[in-house]
Amino acid sequence: MTTKDAAIAFLSEYGHTSLVNLGAGRLLNRIDNHIRLMTQLNLTYYV
Repeated sequence: MTTKDAAIAFLSEYGHTSLVNLGAGRLLNRIDNHIRLMTQLNLTYYV
């Protein structure tokens, strides 16, 4: 399985309860902002 296949499989199964961060972390900056985003969106996974 390639990395792309793994990502597609993950999003197919958990996409409705997950957010995949593609480098925006430095814009959110502090860890509490990440936790706040995850809880407010009721996410199970934040990658």
